Amino acid sequence: MDTIVERGCGLDIAEETVVACLMVGPAGRKVHKEVRTYLTFTAELEKLRDWLLSEGCTHVAMESTGPYWVPVYAVLEQAGRLSLWSVTRRTSGTCLAGRRM
Repeated sequence: MDTIVERGCGLDIAEETVVACLMVGPAGRKVHKEVRTYLTFTAELEKLRDWLLSEGCTHVAMESTGPYWVPVYAVLEQAGRLSLWSVTRRTSGTCLAGRRM
């Protein structure tokens, strides 16, 4: 798979937790991957946001099977420097920035 985003994160959002997988690496080189789990309280989501920003993350893809993505989106959007994507299996790879299908 070709590298398109050099610093991106995938979020698996559930009712009580958010699992974040940050992948960092330029094209043609081995990718560094770090996985962290956060609770869905605002203070924890702010820690997630701060971690992503400190690592230079530019793109975040969020997957959630319900409305649990909304508060996560709201906190991450406050950063103003992250490209946020809400994705589901249902979209089959078609993503709309910041919108659910």
